[in-house]
Amino acid sequence: MKDNMYMLLIRQAYSILHDNNFFKDNLYLIQTDWEGLSEYNYKRLDNDLKAIRQDLSKIILTFTIIDKTYSKYQQSGLYEFSSISLENELGIYIEYLFFKYRVILEYIQDILDICITRRLNDSEIKEYSKKKKYEKFEYLLEYISNNNQKNSVLNIKWFQSLRVDRNALVHKGASCLVILDNNHLLFKVWAIDELEKEEIELDHFYTNDYNFIYYNKYWGLQIARLIVLIKTIFQFLMNIGEITDEMNAVSDHINNMLFDKRQYKDDEKIDVLFKILENAMKEMM
Repeated sequence: MKDNMYMLLIRQAYSILHDNNFFKDNLYLIQTDWEGLSEYNYKRLDNDLKAIRQDLSKIILTFTIIDKTYSKYQQSGLYEFSSISLENELGIYIEYLFFKYRVILEYIQDILDICITRRLNDSEIKEYSKKKKYEKFEYLLEYISNNNQKNSVLNIKWFQSLRVDRNALVHKGASCLVILDNNHLLFKVWAIDELEKEEIELDHFYTNDYNFIYYNKYWGLQIARLIVLIKTIFQFLMNIGEITDEMNAVSDHINNMLFDKRQYKDDEKIDVLFKILENAMKEMM
């Protein structure tokens, strides 16, 4: 049952990328008119959107490097230094994915704080202000789910395992242990003291019998979740904001220059996102 849900989510993300609107939405959002929004918050919003674009590009580049590096190993079975060096190198790249992914979620939360809290009434603001940071994020996602005509379900629990592993890497001195074979790239976030690491139930969808994680399944699912999350949130925010016809025309002109599909695929290697989603779906079959 869960595998079917994951397959639908990954296919949805694939469709979003294929339609070529995912990256355009970022620039459309900054053209949205938010009545009464202060200049400070407009600047804050602009900075968050720029940061998301930059960090998505870094994630895409890191996926590309991992793909090329692992492909070398698969083709030769060896590496120009040693398999241990290769495992350490890939481990560092995967750690970087955790860092950048988590930072993007923080930018998204800040955008929601800017655009949605201004729509809350006094009692809702009071309730919101008492919550912890992660609870605020959950509250804002629930607000979108409850007010979105498409009835999209957004769940902060999607990112629970990623949050725990990222915190272990940052705060517990953990490292990413990589295991290589010709069929699968496997990894595990290994804390210096596993007893200090927050315990969560691992998802059997992307783990083997030894609790190592299948790279393609895990990151295919995580990037699918991020794509669907960003697309749903940005579309919702543009719907509750206002874009004039004049602003639409300017945005279309700018976006068509910046995000020509073929050019963007060449420049940013966006094809690696399609590949990791395709690999995740293949490994589910």
